[in-house]
Amino acid sequence: MKLSFPLRLAIIGALSLGLTATAALLLVGGQARAAASAEKAPVALREQVTVDAAVVTLDDVFVGLGAEGTRVIARAPNPGRRATLDARWLWRTARAHGLDWRPLSRHDTVTIERASTVVTAEDIRAQLMAALDARVSPGDDVELELDNPGLTVHLPVDAEERLQVSRLEFDPRSGRVRAVLSGARQRISVSGKIHRLAETPVPTRRLGIGHIVRERDLQWITVRASALDRNVITDELMIVGQAARRPLAEGRPIRNGDVEPPLLVQRKGMVTITLETPRMVLTAQGRALEDGALGDVIRIENTQSRRTIDATVTGPNAVTVTSAHQMYLQKERMMTDRTRTFRPSVFVAAVLAGTMLSGCNMLDRLSNVGSEPPITDIQNPLHDPNYRQVSLPMPAPETPNKLPNSLWRPGSRSFFKDLRASEVGDIVTVIVSIDDKAELDNATTRTRDTAEDASASALLGYEDALNDILPEAVDPTNLLDVDSDSNYSGDGLIDREEEINLKLAAVVTQVLPNGNLVIQGRQEIRVNYEVRELTVMGVIRPQDVDTKNQVQAEDIAEARISYGGRGTLSEVQQQRYGTQLIDILFPF
Repeated sequence: MKLSFPLRLAIIGALSLGLTATAALLLVGGQARAAASAEKAPVALREQVTVDAAVVTLDDVFVGLGAEGTRVIARAPNPGRRATLDARWLWRTARAHGLDWRPLSRHDTVTIERASTVVTAEDIRAQLMAALDARVSPGDDVELELDNPGLTVHLPVDAEERLQVSRLEFDPRSGRVRAVLSGARQRISVSGKIHRLAETPVPTRRLGIGHIVRERDLQWITVRASALDRNVITDELMIVGQAARRPLAEGRPIRNGDVEPPLLVQRKGMVTITLETPRMVLTAQGRALEDGALGDVIRIENTQSRRTIDATVTGPNAVTVTSAHQMYLQKERMMTDRTRTFRPSVFVAAVLAGTMLSGCNMLDRLSNVGSEPPITDIQNPLHDPNYRQVSLPMPAPETPNKLPNSLWRPGSRSFFKDLRASEVGDIVTVIVSIDDKAELDNATTRTRDTAEDASASALLGYEDALNDILPEAVDPTNLLDVDSDSNYSGDGLIDREEEINLKLAAVVTQVLPNGNLVIQGRQEIRVNYEVRELTVMGVIRPQDVDTKNQVQAEDIAEARISYGGRGTLSEVQQQRYGTQLIDILFPF
């Protein structure tokens, strides 16, 4: 130990006084410790400490130490964690190492934080996706959802080893993933699920009702395929050019019922009717009786003849008649446009149209010559323009009281699950059994004779002026002489007998507040060149539906049952249009 000059003088003085060597050394040692204590500088306490190593030294906690600051005093907390050293522990440590420090209060503490390398959940997801790349079908766009999305792993900053996937399990059917990541003396178990992704177009902004969707109104987003049901439109071509049926929210997928073809023809609006043949183009004005989009067949009323025809929408306020009505419109045009040059083809068309003032049906038959009658497409009954919601008197609603500790539910028709039709969209079988017979016989005879005679021999002196008004000279005393004789005799006989036995499946279209079901069904059967059509609609009670899910036609309230057909057999059974026209219009 290096002694200062005053200490050396003290030792020489002690020896000269006759003290022993030991006493001299003790005296010198005490003075040396006092001198050393006097030479130590005061130390201060650090408040916030961040360490990289696994241990804590004196220099990490106190300020103003020398070489002794490298002494280890505690183990550092785990990476990313914190530990607090209280005042009592710090005082004991300072005294043990001979530091001139003592706490002023119990609030003198030090917080030790261990630095770390942070591995986030996104980093773990990226490692798992890289490991799953060989197990996922090529070309599939997928994402991994971790069960613990907030997972964070802290590694020592001086660790040379990083986390690696040491075990991986993947179930392609369920998409479940289980893995173990190891490294830097850590072992982490993670789990998650693979979701397949799909792209879908969504609006870039809110679109109002009736807005025509343009390409600039859409953007593509990537979403999970499980979030897209079969009603979501994923083809941009099926959206662009369509009109918004309801408000479309920004960034939300578009469903089939959200858009519809834009209405080019408004109900009660004026339209231009066009008939085009190889030799002429005829146009007329009409009024639309229903809304129509591009390609829709709607009813049009001719404003000149007041007749209703079917036409196809071809553009804004423009329609084209189908081939079944071409000759009819040719006749209409011939009557309204007398400036057109006479042509044999037009004359023939006018003659044909003149024999059938209700010629739409006849022209339909002409267009189907040599072919079978077409069967109509299957349609939703609710989309029929003539469909109306049924409203009937209903009893006051009653809420059934639930019985505790009972399997029976008040109001239930069966202890077990009832498989009979009870909700909208359910199917019920209607049994139609009709045995109808009617006989009527009427006879009418009428005779009338009429004679009229009028003269004006004197008319205030104006009787001679009649010769100037009328084309030929007249005799005022014999102006009018009319005789009429009418005889009418009519006989009518109706003898009808019908028997129908068949079954028909109908769809429940509405459930009334009292539980009754509104049904509607249609059936078409084509045999050779004859199509038989059967339609039924009405209201049934659920209790009238038997265990086989069948209901009798006589149990249908407000029943509307139609059984008919179209084709060669039906045409033969009908009167010719000329006969029907004479019966209606002939005044004599």
